[in-house]
Amino acid sequence: MVDIRVIRSPQEDKWPVLRAKFTQFIINAGDQRITVDAIKQFGSLSLSGLQADGTQLIIATERTLRAKARLIGLAFVENYGDTTCLVVVHPDYRGQRIGTKLLQEQINQLGNLTCTVAMDNLSSLHMCFQAGLTAYTLIEGPTGKPTLAFEYDARR
Repeated sequence: MVDIRVIRSPQEDKWPVLRAKFTQFIINAGDQRITVDAIKQFGSLSLSGLQADGTQLIIATERTLRAKARLIGLAFVENYGDTTCLVVVHPDYRGQRIGTKLLQEQINQLGNLTCTVAMDNLSSLHMCFQAGLTAYTLIEGPTGKPTLAFEYDARR
């Protein structure tokens, strides 16, 4: 069973360890699709930064037979996605709509969200559309690739 939850305020002394664990997950499971800048943004996130308005970390875990939760997905948004928006799902769990559920939970919690996805990343494009985001412009992304900019605004 998949459990999706928001990480709001871990104990201050535990945040550096959790942040390192989550950063390693992003690197290992991200298939080199997450930009170096996005990884650096997350890797340097302070506890007060995690608690800032428009910033949110949501994780997906699955309980194993030993009752220990295994991290299988992560979605991080900073400044409603204007600064950073990333979603990573472990390769063994892709195709199960976990990324879509993580994005939908971001939208449910924040009310509005923006993100960008390179045009050659078909699975992430599909995830954004499934989550209810609307593509509103084509831009040159941080790596020089054609990139779609997405948004969701609950006021519309």
